[in-house]
Amino acid sequence: STFTETDLHLIESLAGHAVVAIEKARAFEEIKTRSDRQEALRKVTGDITRHLDLPTLFRRICEGVCGLLDVEFGRLFVLEESAEAFRLAGYFNRIKKDYQPTPVIPKGIGIVSRVYTERAPVIVSDIGKGPDWYNQEGIDRLGVRSFVGVPLLLRSRVVGVLHCFTTQ
Repeated sequence: STFTETDLHLIESLAGHAVVAIEKARAFEEIKTRSDRQEALRKVTGDITRHLDLPTLFRRICEGVCGLLDVEFGRLFVLEESAEAFRLAGYFNRIKKDYQPTPVIPKGIGIVSRVYTERAPVIVSDIGKGPDWYNQEGIDRLGVRSFVGVPLLLRSRVVGVLHCFTTQ
């Protein structure tokens, strides 16, 4: 038997209902994703206001940002103006547990200084094609591929840099 006009109208009607169901499901997923991100952001903000122990606070900030962005590695450097260098204040690492990040980066060298100098976020999609890295051996060892860094601004002054790497 062949399909009739009635069959066609019926399947078109059902297809319309399916489209509505798909739209509702997508909208629900989007709301859930936003809600999950807002909850994670609330937790990070709560940690920031709760912790007075700076090393713990900085580590938790890195953990929270990495969790929000779903990335493997993050670091927070604080500018030590007297030393003309950035000191590692906290980090999070899901890549290699035995990896020890560079504790101090001289001002004027590498991507951290670039974020500092530009006073703006920096994204490097392919590290192999990006700027020079202060610790290229460490970058190679971690197997990271992309980078995002943001300056930590206090009023109009950069006081540090928060950045993340991913292996994707």
